[in-house]
Amino acid sequence: MLALNLRFGYVLSRAAIPAMLNKNMERFVNVGVQKLRWITAPVSPPTPPTRPLHWPLMDSLAAEVKGTGVRVNSILPALSTQRRIASHAWAPTLRVAEAQEIASVILFLCSDDAKVIHGEAVPVYGIAET
Repeated sequence: MLALNLRFGYVLSRAAIPAMLNKNMERFVNVGVQKLRWITAPVSPPTPPTRPLHWPLMDSLAAEVKGTGVRVNSILPALSTQRRIASHAWAPTLRVAEAQEIASVILFLCSDDAKVIHGEAVPVYGIAET
């Protein structure tokens, strides 16, 4: 689990950032995983303890490249399916974002419209229509 959830992002960022700095490339978007915060045990599957570690890794990377012109952000697509929490009637039914919706968030973070966003982890999931 450590290799899957942490090492890949570490190795990729260590290879990509120096090349990005040399070629004046400015955008690094990590794709992590968001466990829906409104869904709690026993409804949701357990989260491996290494999964949340990519957040501090990307925070550290963002701090490291601050001032170089490289923007580092993460997106956190949800993996859970549509569910409503029985004990919380106020909670909407959540849905997993479609691939095109996830791609749109990545494109936004890579655009000039997002030039003021750096070091953020953006959750990506939707609210199901009733």
